[in-house]
Amino acid sequence: LDTQYRMPPSLGNFISAAFYEPYNEPFDSARPESDLPHGLPTPYENKRGAWIDLPYEQGPETSQRSKSRYVEAKWIANEIKSKLESRPDLSIGVITFYALQVEEIYKALEQVGIVEQDGSGQWKIKPAWETTSADSGESRDRLRIGTVDAFQGMQFDIVYLSLVRSNNVPPKD
Repeated sequence: LDTQYRMPPSLGNFISAAFYEPYNEPFDSARPESDLPHGLPTPYENKRGAWIDLPYEQGPETSQRSKSRYVEAKWIANEIKSKLESRPDLSIGVITFYALQVEEIYKALEQVGIVEQDGSGQWKIKPAWETTSADSGESRDRLRIGTVDAFQGMQFDIVYLSLVRSNNVPPKD
């Protein structure tokens, strides 16, 4: 895990404590937060993570074996479009636990003009949104969508985690 390159301490410390310390493999993020400014506007200003609540009433998940949730996919697609238009220097990853949600996100991204299907029915990112240049001038993927297993070892400036699950079970007191 390359934590010194791009991981802010606030995220690195959480990941270290939650996933590595139990196995006696803790790590430190050597770079201070001030080395990694993101310059994103509100509601993300000065934050390294945000929880966006899309209540059940806005639309439930599907009830198939794999899960998807249209309202969440649509929200993510609109956020991605906004970030890609305003910040061509940033890369974005979208991670979800469900293959059906990957498909739902692609459909929502098609509606906002970011992706299209090729002749064989495969999703592809439109050329205008495909790559960005890193500080080194090296080209890199600007947008990637997939399930958790497809992201091992990858780095993105912004990562959306699509949890999908929603229900109308009342909270316990």
